[in-house]
Amino acid sequence: MSAFPIESGVGIPSQPVSRLLRDAGLAEVEAWTPVREGGNNRVYCGQSADEKLLLKLYFHKVGDQRDRLRGERCFYALAESAGITAVPKALGWDLENRMGLFTFLEGRKLDAGSVTADHIRQAANLVVRINNSLDECPPSGDFPTASEACFSFAAHLATIDNRVSRLQSAAIRDDVDREAVAWIRSELAPCWDRIRREAAMRAAEAGSDLDAALPLSQRWISPSDFGFHNALADSEGCLRFFDFEYAGWDDPAKLVADFFCQPSVAVSLGWWEVLEKQLADCHRWTSETGQRARLLLPAYQIKWCCIMLNEFLPTEAQRRDFSNIGSGDRRAAQLHKARAALQQVGAPS
Repeated sequence: MSAFPIESGVGIPSQPVSRLLRDAGLAEVEAWTPVREGGNNRVYCGQSADEKLLLKLYFHKVGDQRDRLRGERCFYALAESAGITAVPKALGWDLENRMGLFTFLEGRKLDAGSVTADHIRQAANLVVRINNSLDECPPSGDFPTASEACFSFAAHLATIDNRVSRLQSAAIRDDVDREAVAWIRSELAPCWDRIRREAAMRAAEAGSDLDAALPLSQRWISPSDFGFHNALADSEGCLRFFDFEYAGWDDPAKLVADFFCQPSVAVSLGWWEVLEKQLADCHRWTSETGQRARLLLPAYQIKWCCIMLNEFLPTEAQRRDFSNIGSGDRRAAQLHKARAALQQVGAPS
């Protein structure tokens, strides 16, 4: 995580932060420096007399159905009860001011070319340990569902269909919007229609009831938005993962598909078998989970094309404004990425 200097303390409620530090038994931080990471929240690092810390202010607006602080807080509590050290330590929470305080992770970011089989296994092991711990440390009754959680095959398809539909009706403000909407309607939407029909047909041929709800025993706690874009490697090659604000109950097949679609640190489909084999160590894994993930992968590749185009939706602009990320030429760049990603859509071999 690199940081860039601006005026100390901008956007930080000083008294609540001081109280958060006192409650954690930590000394005052003289200056907080914004961290150039993340598009949803405001993130700062600071040095107390005790250690280097990370402060996170969570985005929220009236009518927003996603409580990012709650999802992250629940996931960290479960990780702590399971004795997992591959995540930062959560030092305190301020629910009223929507803040979290963590130990600061040091390490290097991975790139697609540096991902190894051991990295894949470490990522999977975090998920396995979280879910195997449920037998002895069940989460509280109010543990949330993951962002866009899906508990039937039909729900997966409907969620992606909704994303494509929203983009087709995006407002046109300038030439970039006009180009994007034209491409969405002429290429992305037709491709999605074909993939949706094929996925439904293949699932039915495999004997799946598209509307059947996934049994509770086969639902997992998913970190969601999980991948190496939210990880740092130490000098020994050990990974530490962070950012679990979308975490919650979900279909593990979605976790697998998302893992291979996240574009920031792309994971080759050549690692599919390695991930699947490691995840099979989870008590909740079934062969049907792996089969469903394979059937859903092309659909989730379309979903990630849509995510790349979130810049064209008004709700995304609000989150970017909160996290202090300017638009600039970002929309044009994201359209270019989505075009390239659409060319790669296909099932694992």
